[in-house]
Amino acid sequence: METPKLKLAVEELEMDHLMLQIQNGRMLDDLSQTETEKLKSYAIKKFRTLCGEIPMAPGFPMIQGGSVYLMDKWIKDPSDKEDEMKTCEGESSKSGGADDA
Repeated sequence: METPKLKLAVEELEMDHLMLQIQNGRMLDDLSQTETEKLKSYAIKKFRTLCGEIPMAPGFPMIQGGSVYLMDKWIKDPSDKEDEMKTCEGESSKSGGADDA
């Protein structure tokens, strides 16, 4: 009969071996359904464990979805590309394609 510590050690070893194969070129679509489910389950458990171990910084709210934090500023995902359509001074709005000839 396996003890919980032995079961955890075997799972860790299997996942380390599987991740090493992926790092060495094994394609994700080559994984069996069982391997995929085990890897997904392991990653979720590991993530929860690590989140519990990371200390919270006082005065800083947890990051919510829809934005990315890069060093010292928040970058919102642009909702429209209107700024990209404007021309700068000295720039022509003509494409210079075959229709301009």
